[in-house]
Amino acid sequence: MKIAMPILGMLIFSTVSVAQTHSVRIISETSDSKEIAEGVAARLGGATRYSIVAVPGAEIVVDITCLKLESIKGRVCNYSFDYYPDNVFLRTRIGTPGIIFDSDFVVIAEYIFDEAVKASTDAALKVSETALLKNISEYCSFPKSRKTCSIATSSHKR
Repeated sequence: MKIAMPILGMLIFSTVSVAQTHSVRIISETSDSKEIAEGVAARLGGATRYSIVAVPGAEIVVDITCLKLESIKGRVCNYSFDYYPDNVFLRTRIGTPGIIFDSDFVVIAEYIFDEAVKASTDAALKVSETALLKNISEYCSFPKSRKTCSIATSSHKR
């Protein structure tokens, strides 16, 4: 029994993988979006998987635009998520852009947080990066694109 316990422990802990930490920038360009963006930032920032940054250069960008609707005492927000892989000089959309309406800003922020988490799993990011690299490769294979691709590749600095 004493031998079995360490082996069991090794099996349990060896199958646990640690997710990579991703930098996230949240963009909200309207005053009606500020409270929602702060709520999403607080939720993402509280997860060990994400670190919130305020400057360009983040791997994941969350774009939130909201409008208060005084006549029905609520907000309507649209949101989208973009991924900028480290080794690629372009971005790719992750998840599905969406619209949500509610009278409670906490409900909206929590919903957008949940959608961001679903869109940014390691598997989802890998699929998006692979598709982006494939599209770039196909584009750069055309003779008219080669010069553009060589300039972009040589000057790419993140």
